[in-house]
Amino acid sequence: MAVSLKRALMEILTDWPDDLPPEWRDAGGEVEPGLGNVDPQLELAFREPVFPVRRGRNFPGMPAGAHTLRAFEGIPPHHVRCVILGQDPCPAPDFATEAILAQDAMLMNPARFAPVVAMARA
Repeated sequence: MAVSLKRALMEILTDWPDDLPPEWRDAGGEVEPGLGNVDPQLELAFREPVFPVRRGRNFPGMPAGAHTLRAFEGIPPHHVRCVILGQDPCPAPDFATEAILAQDAMLMNPARFAPVVAMARA
């Protein structure tokens, strides 16, 4: 039995700013997930996992400490010039880290990321 992906994401992301370090909560202002843009016809299969999970939760096989907003830990907002958010192409929970693009695509093809780096430097 499938459930609405939009409804599942609404439940999963309730109080999502609580997963951010305090300084990032202040920096984010009134940012909200774009759940209104999720196609209401998309479904999530019963017991289909969504990973990485929220902070403080665990999913079998995920690296210790991994969670959806982990990339914001350890770096204060005033050291950041640009934040680019996107879908992490995780094929399995053990690859569910915010750095998979850096680990794979950027190392294999750094020229692909040159436009992003140029925009961040501008």
